[in-house]
Amino acid sequence: MNKTDKRADIMDVALNLIAERGFHDSPMALIAKQAGVAAGTIYLYFESKDELILALHRDLESRINEMILKEYPAEESIREKFLYMNRKVLKYFMENPFHFRFMEQFFNSPYGLSHRKERLLGKSDKSKIMIDIFEQGAEQQILKKLPALHQTPAHHGQTQDHRFLPRYARRDRR
Repeated sequence: MNKTDKRADIMDVALNLIAERGFHDSPMALIAKQAGVAAGTIYLYFESKDELILALHRDLESRINEMILKEYPAEESIREKFLYMNRKVLKYFMENPFHFRFMEQFFNSPYGLSHRKERLLGKSDKSKIMIDIFEQGAEQQILKKLPALHQTPAHHGQTQDHRFLPRYARRDRR
């Protein structure tokens, strides 16, 4: 087994344990044991459990973004883009339930809060497809732009900037 395989094994085991048991009930020693590496070996790849968790999130986010961009209908309407995104993300999580469970825990933890803050402050260079859809919808007056106070996480990282409402949800409904 080469170095890359050990890192991948550690990440796979950590993902499964965290999805099943949560962050706090998945100690590094157990992750190392189930990955078949010595307890100290895990620290050659990840300085801390926090670093491992963040690496898992980045890996899953990257996989999801790749999957979305593969056949992304860039020239279609806002509605079609929105439906495409939702179908793809839903299908991905149905096919990968442990990924969903990990991401759900991530976004409902302090890790997710920190992640949302980075996105809102523009410190994240990750894909922001869903945010772009909402911004285009607001520009075309299909969606209404809301104040930044109404920001919440949705689509597990695809949109941390949720300042928009569909037209039917507006009070003025013009």
